[in-house]
Order: sequence, then structure tokens, then C-alpha cells
Amino acid sequence: MVWWISGAVVGIALLVLILSVGALLRRMRTLRRLGRRLQVSATDAQALMEPIAALQQRAESMQEQLLTMERQLAARRERAAAG
Repeated sequence: MVWWISGAVVGIALLVLILSVGALLRRMRTLRRLGRRLQVSATDAQALMEPIAALQQRAESMQEQLLTMERQLAARRERAAAG
């Protein structure tokens, strides 16, 4: 009689263990899919940042050219006013 009870307890424990492992594997699969999606999103974001960085560098160089032109214009106006 004791053997039946202990066998049933072991059987139930084994069933709970199998169900728990199954649930864990499903969640790990879900996390793996989520990780792949995030990796793709990070790759896409990096691809979008490269043109933006190039545009920012171009805008900075144009701003420097504009400042140089403003200085030259101011110098011409000073010479015209003095002359």
C-alpha cells in the first residue's frame, strides 16, 4: 500500500516537472523571438543613423562656410565704410 502512494507521489512530481519544463521551453522560445526582433530593430536603426550622421556633418561644414562668408562680408562693409 505504501508503495502505491509513494509511486503516485513520484508520478505526480514527474508530471509537474515535465509540464514545468514545457512551459519554460515555450517562454524561452518567445524570448528568443523577441530577441531576434530587437536585433533586427537595432540593425535597422543603425542603418538609418548613418545617413543622418552624414547629413549632420554636411550641415556643420555648410555652417562653417556660412560663418566664413559672413566674416568676409562684414570685413568688406568695414572697408567700404572706412574708404
